[in-house]
Amino acid sequence: MLHRFNHILREEYRHISPVFVPSIALFLFFLGWGVIGPFFTINAKQILVTPFLVGVFTSLWGVIRFVTDFFVGSFVDISDAKKLVTISFFGYVLVGFGYYFIDTPLLLLAWRVVHSLFGSVLWVGLWGYLHKTIPSQYRDEDLTFQSIARTIPSIFAPFLGAIIFTLSNPKNVFLVMALFSTFAGIIFLFRAKPARSVRAVTVNTIIQRNVSMIRSFRTRFAFVGLMLLGVFLISGAYGTFIPIFLFDAGFSSIIIALVAVVQSIPIFFALPVSRYADKIGRKPVLWWGIILLITALLALSASSSLAGILGSVLLLGFAFAIITPTANALVGDMAVDGEQGVIAGMGEMFKDLGALSGPFLGGLIISQFNFSALLMILAVVAGLLLVITFRFHEQKIPLNLSLGLAKK
Repeated sequence: MLHRFNHILREEYRHISPVFVPSIALFLFFLGWGVIGPFFTINAKQILVTPFLVGVFTSLWGVIRFVTDFFVGSFVDISDAKKLVTISFFGYVLVGFGYYFIDTPLLLLAWRVVHSLFGSVLWVGLWGYLHKTIPSQYRDEDLTFQSIARTIPSIFAPFLGAIIFTLSNPKNVFLVMALFSTFAGIIFLFRAKPARSVRAVTVNTIIQRNVSMIRSFRTRFAFVGLMLLGVFLISGAYGTFIPIFLFDAGFSSIIIALVAVVQSIPIFFALPVSRYADKIGRKPVLWWGIILLITALLALSASSSLAGILGSVLLLGFAFAIITPTANALVGDMAVDGEQGVIAGMGEMFKDLGALSGPFLGGLIISQFNFSALLMILAVVAGLLLVITFRFHEQKIPLNLSLGLAKK
């Protein structure tokens, strides 16, 4: 029995070993961001005052990255992605200090631009790194494992953030984030393996590669792009305003932290679903995830009690835990050797388009109506994603098409 258990552990580690060190670094990084958690947009609301400006502030992340990810993705393919990710981890140390000292609207909006630039390098570089190092047969499983690793801190870190937010200077949460970003950078610098790729590149080459990629994967790109755009529009709008809604409704910082924790719990049950998606296909998993997402949004829109809110948020957590790793795996399915950065960059561009649209539209809707109206509109968006998923014809075998550009 013990021998069998040890064999299972060794086999599981063999599957996840490509993402083990990145997962440790992300655990530390999100330990810092977990402390900030829901208090990030509350801090922005206290400086910017109106929901509309909070929406603009949050949307800047997507606006800047929608432009930069296009080029960062190609740069990932001609450089060591490990170095880019390491630099961005240390860049987030500066981001944390900036948010700590800034208390005027104009400077806050300007610093959001700086934050977004470091975010572009981190997330495009990280996805490019993972797509280069993860074997395709374990892609969904490994991406889910790193999602679990970066979600674990959200189980307890928001409570630490709530204590800091309540009992000391609320901005101290940003110093904690800077500290753990430093730890993440050190781990990644000394323990992650290089992911080099050498190739001469020009702006014209970058454009040519992206256009060729889109032409080669037209149907799949359209589906994946719409899926990522819709999911991140929903999560961006919801994630921006749920803490503000709870804060304005009079809930304590501990309750706000509890809501964030409850939403994070379901990711720990997502690994078996990801294994199923790797073996059977991504499409059935997306169906059930989106149906759950619609149900959760409608339930939350009708909830006023704490029990109803927590139950709805738990369902929402299950939906995102199912959909997000599977959508990211669809992006990875299109990656071929030497083109992982391009694919990662273009996948992030679709996410950015959703991230810039969601908070902006959320701010407009809440300014005119209320948070419940926003949730119902987001449920309609999720319904459109369900229709798109039903019409998508999934290929059983991941594409392995070289665009002829990897060696140029």
